[in-house]
Amino acid sequence: MQVIAAGIKSGAIRSKSGEGYFVLKGEYYDAIEAGRKTTEYRDLTPRNLSLSIGIKTVKFQRGYGHPGQPPKQMRYEVKSVRLMDASDRECDPYTIPPGFIATTIAIHLGKRVG
Repeated sequence: MQVIAAGIKSGAIRSKSGEGYFVLKGEYYDAIEAGRKTTEYRDLTPRNLSLSIGIKTVKFQRGYGHPGQPPKQMRYEVKSVRLMDASDRECDPYTIPPGFIATTIAIHLGKRVG
């Protein structure tokens, strides 16, 4: 966690574009679209961290589509990106408390913008 914290604080681990992009299973996409799901969770991996830290908006895509039928997409503002541990406790990625072991990234969604 110390290496991750140092990378986040230094800016080495962060989104380059300011917008996240994730492909979702249909059930999760539909739940966000209907407003039943307001937080998207991602496993804590270097790739997911670099796609999540510092984002202001996030684009979701419903699966990969089919030939001649592109998948649906939507965009949301991001209220916050937090790190979660196995007990579902959250912390700010820029101030990780001592002993906190993150397992998940929680992306809290704001209003839909597209």
